[in-house]
Amino acid sequence: MEDNLRPGSDSPPLPAFDHRRSPLLRTINSSSSSLHEMPRIRKLRMLVAANGQRDVAYAQAIAVRLLKDAQIETRALVDEVPMRLTHEIMVMENRSLATVAVDADQRTKDAIEAARQTAFELVEWADLLVLAPIDADHLAKMMSGIADTTLLEVLRAWDVSKKILLVPGMSVQMWEHPMTKKQLSKIKRKWNWIKVMSPVLWHYERRGDGKRVVSWDGFNDLVGIIKNQAELMSLGHDVEVAAKQAMHTISPRRVAKTLPPEIWSLIFEHVGDWEIATALNIYTTLEMPIEWKKNRVNLNDPLEIYMHDLEWLILSCPGSDVICQKLAEAPKALRYVSSLVVKLIMKFSLVDVLTYLETNLSKVFWASFSAKFLPNKASGVYGRTDILTWWNTSPSFLKKEYDAEALDNASRMGYVHVLDWWVRSGLPLKYTEAALESASKEGHLPAAAS
Repeated sequence: MEDNLRPGSDSPPLPAFDHRRSPLLRTINSSSSSLHEMPRIRKLRMLVAANGQRDVAYAQAIAVRLLKDAQIETRALVDEVPMRLTHEIMVMENRSLATVAVDADQRTKDAIEAARQTAFELVEWADLLVLAPIDADHLAKMMSGIADTTLLEVLRAWDVSKKILLVPGMSVQMWEHPMTKKQLSKIKRKWNWIKVMSPVLWHYERRGDGKRVVSWDGFNDLVGIIKNQAELMSLGHDVEVAAKQAMHTISPRRVAKTLPPEIWSLIFEHVGDWEIATALNIYTTLEMPIEWKKNRVNLNDPLEIYMHDLEWLILSCPGSDVICQKLAEAPKALRYVSSLVVKLIMKFSLVDVLTYLETNLSKVFWASFSAKFLPNKASGVYGRTDILTWWNTSPSFLKKEYDAEALDNASRMGYVHVLDWWVRSGLPLKYTEAALESASKEGHLPAAAS
């Protein structure tokens, strides 16, 4: 079938599967009954911050680069506020919060208190903090818990279940100093919510007027990681209509034995899930999603080629052992897996692959499945209780971090089995009134109330 061919490839169609034994059929059971019951996916809220002079402050460049990205909402916190940027996004000044002298006027005290309130609100608002860059002074103060600027107040209060991308910015001499090595080593070993990126470095010309020369080769890498985080945040926007009533009341194994291929085609066209139909080699007239149309022959970067091949390998459902073997061959430069890979792992409930990543590629694992992401998406988007069980017993998640999004979206999607899992898990039930409203609408109040 045409839809099962890779773009730009002469490879044969994906192999046919025995529908009766395929675990993918369980994915249908985790679908919603109407489009308006889809999870409410929001944009990635990014706070981009920089301290230091303008020639090393890349916050503006990052914000401008991502302005047109529909998946990202940006705010900026900088030492010097560029007027151009204020027309596009909300920009705040990183002002001093040094201890107020006894004789300071009321206006100064009020300004400092307002700055502290701004820091509090930014911590609540942001999903991701990008420090581009943070200088040696702020880096040292951050690690000592000092909070005498707005940015340091944000860092001191930061929710460590959310990521920070940290770009050090300092002179070449400071970068090579043992103190810097010691500080960054501690961050990498103990502060796993912070990812240290390529540094912004500068030196002074020995002749002439002492002009400062700044160099940084990490801009595109940083933007790529930000976009990846935004794609992960949006996972679930393609969860569409499915025949929930039929598939919850009839055994998939029994249906697979009796339904002819034409009926399966009709079912999957109604479900609207090209990925599952393709994985099961079921013919449909569904259009290939745009994210799968990347042509391999046009790729030059070895990492992009590897990721493309990994995505199609997982879609072919060869078994966890084959996927893990492919991961074992990953390029050394691999920092994270694509949002498509993450989605398929969640969607197809590949817990053995999660275990392999957790054990053998821990940095890649944390870059892709950190903190609240796994339970929130498994619960409220894909309805995967087996992934929730894996997360609940994983040694990497000793602190069980999740929020009301997990139960609210599960209730909205009608995932009674997920709500039952949370009740039996013994974990605190975090939800808002939205969860009860959805449960009441669907007649599931006993599950929600318990």
